[in-house]
Amino acid sequence: MFLKSLINNEQFSRILIRGDKNYTKSSLSEFEKELLLLNSHSKEKRGFGYTIEFQKVKTRHLGVQDLPIAIYYNSLDFFKIFE
Repeated sequence: MFLKSLINNEQFSRILIRGDKNYTKSSLSEFEKELLLLNSHSKEKRGFGYTIEFQKVKTRHLGVQDLPIAIYYNSLDFFKIFE
């Protein structure tokens, strides 16, 4: 869909990256490490790239956590990661 809009010179529509909403029963330290890595490459931290949308979720093994529910690109700025 994205490439088709580029070829047809149509308005950019955000690119949503879907992922598995399940998590493994990892330790809290491993879980936090994975979230830090994900955040470190986000638009909020780097000024370009993907945006992460979080939702507060009560998990059985890790308690209340802010979990990513969507990762998306709002603009063509994501091409900067390939420069």
